[in-house]
Amino acid sequence: MRDDCFMIDILPNIEMYGGSTDKWRVVPLTENNAKIPYIYIGGCIVTLTIAPFKASTGLGRNANSFAPVLEKAGKVERLSDDSGAIIFDFQENDTKSLRGKFIYQIEIKNQKNVQICQGHIYIRQNANI
Repeated sequence: MRDDCFMIDILPNIEMYGGSTDKWRVVPLTENNAKIPYIYIGGCIVTLTIAPFKASTGLGRNANSFAPVLEKAGKVERLSDDSGAIIFDFQENDTKSLRGKFIYQIEIKNQKNVQICQGHIYIRQNANI
């Protein structure tokens, strides 16, 4: 850890069905793959953003990315080993109408630092739309 800062280097690729209400539990790790103690992340603000994969409007330097299709606040919980985990709760309508490949980003902020990491998510079409 550097200056009360921790690293999230790699987020896994995720596959899910649109409309799933499964909770996501993300356990952040240091650059040495050790769990982050709760005291370091307990007071952090955590945000999940899902945006279209490789989509933009305009050409060249005038290209703009599309706005995120979902933003969720996360909660930090203390695990039995005094490490921290980030929990994201989903409602059915959060992803029910989504399908295809997206980028998901988790942002963790404390008073001094912001850590950002991204992964890919594939949302399968919900047949009950």
